[in-house]
Amino acid sequence: MHDRPEWWEWEFFLSPHVNLRMEDRDLSEVELRDMIEQAARLVRDHVPGRWLAMTRHRARPWCLVLEPDFDDRLVVVITVFEVD
Repeated sequence: MHDRPEWWEWEFFLSPHVNLRMEDRDLSEVELRDMIEQAARLVRDHVPGRWLAMTRHRARPWCLVLEPDFDDRLVVVITVFEVD
């Protein structure tokens, strides 16, 4: 991804929800953080203030839902799912 927003450099915080989804989807934190780094596209979500980071894992397309927290200067990873 070429034009990353300023908040992309902030710390990424894993929400309790994404931790459950990682367990359900057999993802480690290392794999998730690699998916974040490999994100190819970032688009606004329909929920205000949230973004979708399009990435790949295990040769399949995946999506991360991210929510920048401008007060604490961190990015909350809301969930992750494989794209059909």
